[in-house]
Amino acid sequence: SEPSLRALSVAAALCDDPARRLTVVVATRDEASVPDDALARIHPHRVLIEHRRPVEALVEAASRADLTVVGARGASGLRALGSVSERVAHRAASSVLVVR
Repeated sequence: SEPSLRALSVAAALCDDPARRLTVVVATRDEASVPDDALARIHPHRVLIEHRRPVEALVEAASRADLTVVGARGASGLRALGSVSERVAHRAASSVLVVR
C-alpha cells in the first residue's frame, strides 16, 4: 500500500548508516505472494514475509527492534481506533514511528 511504501522510505532513510540493519516485515492475511515490484523497493534490506494478521506480525517483530516504523492510512479521531498503526503503537515493545 502507499502508506506502507512511505513508511519504508522513512525507515530506509533512518537506517542509512551501514552499521544499522533494517528488517522489513510484509504481513499478508493469506498465502498471496508479494509482488516483485514491491520486493524490488525493499532490496537490499532483510525481508520477513508473514502470512498472518499484520498487528500480530508487527508486534512480534517490534519485540526485537529498537524502532518500529509503520504507515498510516490517514484516519483520525474515532475512525483511527482499531487501526493497525494504532494497535501496533499501543502493543509494541519498541518505540513506534507512525508515518502519514
